Amino acid sequence: MSPRTGRLRRRPEFRAASARGDLAGVRARIRELLDIGPFAQHGYVAYADARAYADRAGQAVSAITALTASGRATDATVLARETMRLPADAVEGVPEPASP
Repeated sequence: MSPRTGRLRRRPEFRAASARGDLAGVRARIRELLDIGPFAQHGYVAYADARAYADRAGQAVSAITALTASGRATDATVLARETMRLPADAVEGVPEPASP
């Protein structure tokens, strides 16, 4: 399944979890969305895949916004802080290029 197909298939369940305030479900889905694995043939998100990855990041933001709108601003704040660390953690996992 392509990253785009997975996105289309799971979007309704993600919105439902956000609306219910299912913090564990939203957290798991955000981790899945921001995982570079489906895009990282060379250990990073290639330029050609950047738009699709950015779309997934946008879905993560929408889920956090839905938590806020449902009256769970404190949970949304905690989740936003966790979410902001995910891309940084992915970058730290990319090995440095070998010196010439």
